Amino acid sequence: RAESAADVAACPEGEKGECYYGDYLQVARLLSCQRPASAKAGAEAHDELLFITTHQAYELWFKQILHELWSVHRLFSAEEVSEAAHFAVVQRLTRVAKILRLLLSQFEVLETMTPMDFLSFREHLKGASGFQSLQFRTIEVLLGVPLNAEKEMKLESRFDRPDHEDLKHAQGCLSLFQLVERWLERTPGLGAGKQPEAAEGSRLDFWGHFQDSVQQELRAEREAAESTEGSADMRENLLRECADNEANFASIFCPHQHGKLQREGLRRLSHSGFRGAMLISLYRDEPRFHTPYQIISLLMDIDSLIAKWRHAHVMMVHRMIGCKVGTGGASGYAYLR
Repeated sequence: RAESAADVAACPEGEKGECYYGDYLQVARLLSCQRPASAKAGAEAHDELLFITTHQAYELWFKQILHELWSVHRLFSAEEVSEAAHFAVVQRLTRVAKILRLLLSQFEVLETMTPMDFLSFREHLKGASGFQSLQFRTIEVLLGVPLNAEKEMKLESRFDRPDHEDLKHAQGCLSLFQLVERWLERTPGLGAGKQPEAAEGSRLDFWGHFQDSVQQELRAEREAAESTEGSADMRENLLRECADNEANFASIFCPHQHGKLQREGLRRLSHSGFRGAMLISLYRDEPRFHTPYQIISLLMDIDSLIAKWRHAHVMMVHRMIGCKVGTGGASGYAYLR
């Protein structure tokens, strides 16, 4: 949304031409943003200030996370992501991961508030809900969290019109997941286009070598299972494990089986992107793949940290309101779970 002139005014200079700390950070204005609704009703609830401060801190950190993610989005939007860009991506994704760890720790502060403390001001929230955090929803959209039609309708009903339009704008862009997928599909050594040279000067065919190696390993594993001298049950279990491994690798090597798993929601990356991620992971100690491996590892860390944040949030809601309806009108703990 448009900011006023006061919002973007330059820091006023003092007598010596220096900028004062409080003016630069707009501390007075920042500290005036905590306005407990219970105080307006006549009796301020002591813990409402903690509740407001914690959530405002979340929103400030969400702003920083979006700043980093949009910069990574721009770098991955290029037709070719340079090695210099790889280092910038690693630095910024590392920052996002560290911020998410910090946000997880903030629950420890919020949980010093008891359920009775929360109930002392909950009625004054009047429909305000964490569901209405535009920045958090934008983070989800930017990362590539899929939204079905039902969830989209619920979001539309919970955001005011300008916020929902901003969210729709973010949904109109390629997600970071889609950009990373395209980047992985271009990984050298997948058997298409110009390939890097191996040590002896021949062209690297990772996928062909990988398939040959896996097939040899699977054959050796089955031969060992069939010749085992253990009990019949042990032999049956070993052969069942062999069959499971063979089926898993068949789904990796066969694009059609991979596509079927994609449609079932069991895999998200395209087959080429999946192959690229595997190559990078298996050759992570090679200099050219070390930084790309850091990138995909950080993305997995961020995914895991967001899942942990959601779990911590669900457990806190359960502790605070039990099975009551949430302030946004959803079924509270049951909906979040």
